Amino acid sequence: MKTELVTSDRNRIILLTRVSAAIDHDMENNNPIINGYAQRVNEVRAALAEAVKEVKEAIIVRRAQARVRDEQVQKLVRGVRDFWNVLQRRNARENLPETVLDYYHISFNNLPGANDRHGWVMLAGELLEGEEKAVEAGVAAMSNPSAADLAGYLEGTNEACNSVSVADRTLLGAQEVLQKLRETSHQLIRDIAATLRIGLSGKDASKRRRTMRNYGFSFSGDINSEVFQEPEPNESTPETSNPSAPEESAPEESAQSAVS
Repeated sequence: MKTELVTSDRNRIILLTRVSAAIDHDMENNNPIINGYAQRVNEVRAALAEAVKEVKEAIIVRRAQARVRDEQVQKLVRGVRDFWNVLQRRNARENLPETVLDYYHISFNNLPGANDRHGWVMLAGELLEGEEKAVEAGVAAMSNPSAADLAGYLEGTNEACNSVSVADRTLLGAQEVLQKLRETSHQLIRDIAATLRIGLSGKDASKRRRTMRNYGFSFSGDINSEVFQEPEPNESTPETSNPSAPEESAPEESAQSAVS
């Protein structure tokens, strides 16, 4: 007989829960089939469930931080464009020479733009630096928006980006813990199945299948096969997304059932 594959965190937790209950039942009836697994099963099951929870919570936090960052970036983009438009109109109104714009590293007819968040952050910094140099040279300070307004947008964007970076590191750490526990639970399940087969050796096929099902395993394929087959624990953890993307996808679990 061949057991079906355990391919998701949910199914691993369900199977280990069934194993724990079956061990307790057998002990209560003085008919233990496997020994020495009860504590280990409960520890791994609890740790795996907690790790799954930690990853899901880390994803929620990361998404929230990413939304805040994107909102701050949009404020910065509007601030940069407003600053440039007001600067252009003021220079034209006061008939200032085009060389004034040299302080800001832009030409009179060049509307500032950038391809990504990093570009807008850099552009805002250049405008603020240019404003400082222009004021030092005797040019009137900008207003509505002022340099302070633009600096506030820039500070808010940098703080939001830093928060996303912290959330990224938290998520990555949670993913690493979860992956290790997947490997641990994978090996534990294999060990339990092997131990069960040894304990059930000599029993008839229906008795073996019934007992294995009581422990959470189910079967498919050749009923004459006694080989336990399970893939390596390569289930993908939720990847830390490109920080320039607004959101990331939550981890998806396989829908394949490992219990009868």
